[in-house]
Amino acid sequence: LSIIVCCYGGEKTIEACLESLTNLSVEENDVEILIVDDGSMDGTAPIIADYLDKNSDLVNPVFRYFRKNNEGLSIARNFGIRKAEFDTVAFIDEDAVADKYFASNILNLFNENVNINCIAGKVDLLNDDIEFAQLLQSSIFSHGMKSQNAIIGTNMAFRKSVFANYGYFQPEFTYRGDESALIAKARNKINILKSDLVKVKHNQPPTYSD
Repeated sequence: LSIIVCCYGGEKTIEACLESLTNLSVEENDVEILIVDDGSMDGTAPIIADYLDKNSDLVNPVFRYFRKNNEGLSIARNFGIRKAEFDTVAFIDEDAVADKYFASNILNLFNENVNINCIAGKVDLLNDDIEFAQLLQSSIFSHGMKSQNAIIGTNMAFRKSVFANYGYFQPEFTYRGDESALIAKARNKINILKSDLVKVKHNQPPTYSD
């Protein structure tokens, strides 16, 4: 499994994300982490560099870091897919943290369901002490997750054959919505398994202006 972390301006959250991925329960040589820094202008790059330096002896999972010019989320995701060495890829946002069994459950579900080429995981609220974040999570976000065909970009996994057969994420989507466009483009050829076993916790905006 290649786990792709696309980040931009994530100086406040990226270290917690990487720490959760460091602590995944994985078999040796099963997982790589690809960090795609989409030209962050804040302190994201030095924070990542410092984290990787402090964990330079880590070999399971393997971390690979790429920094590129800012071109938007979809292009960053496509960049990660092309760099991925394994046949399955998963995505998590810079402001999310993965459950310990995030990777192992994805691999098990793909192995057990040969006709499934996409897994849509569960997204719980990370900043659950903030009232506005709770409101967003329980209303708009929860409603969006209920559809059988809905997948959330911060917790989704694919067999790479999806992109070979139906194309990559649309580059016009620079911030959000590219997963929905991919499903529409594939015309019901993406077989989605929704599973609460694949879990992350994700920050919601703390205020309306964010």
